[in-house]
Amino acid sequence: MTIPAASPYPRRPPVRLPSLLARHLASFGSAQGGTSAVEFALIGIPFLGLLFAIFEVGLTFLVSQNLNTQLANASRLIYTGEFQNTAGNKTGDAATILKNLRTALCQNGGKTASTFFDCTAVKVNVLSVSSFASAAASPTTIDPGSKKLVWNPTFGKQYSCGRGNEIMVVQAAVEYPVFLSQLYAPATLLANGRRVIQAATAFRIEPLNNDPC
Repeated sequence: MTIPAASPYPRRPPVRLPSLLARHLASFGSAQGGTSAVEFALIGIPFLGLLFAIFEVGLTFLVSQNLNTQLANASRLIYTGEFQNTAGNKTGDAATILKNLRTALCQNGGKTASTFFDCTAVKVNVLSVSSFASAAASPTTIDPGSKKLVWNPTFGKQYSCGRGNEIMVVQAAVEYPVFLSQLYAPATLLANGRRVIQAATAFRIEPLNNDPC
């Protein structure tokens, strides 16, 4: 009787399907490949959105402060009567005088000022009012046809020559690009997707010895 030769390979015990499935499930639960990518998708994207939102709000605040500062400097010329007494502002029409005021708004000490907005696109408005509680002109309005926010057609074209003791309201407004439109209600943006940044100042003109107008 011949005895078969022993196999050189060790005999493996039969693998049962439940135990094989259990091993695969255990290895799947302990696998960590791609964890960083998933965590970044869950946390990184909202974080970047918040970061851009902070940047957007901070930039808007910076531009508003810059516009307010430049407007205050230009309005001081009206407050003292120096602007009205300039020869070109005594005889010029409203468009020319407002253009001269915009030039003054974009300068510091006679030199071009560093601004965070487009000086050539600034619209300025100068009104004489009866009291400090009087409402100023709005730079924007809602178009009745399209229901979109548009520029007020009269804003940037009104100029009142300030006389002694008169209360004046000087306004400036300019378009500024929006990087995250989701931060703003649609009704606060122009039809072109930009927003309007504005500044205003009110004061009583110093009593002048002569009529500058």
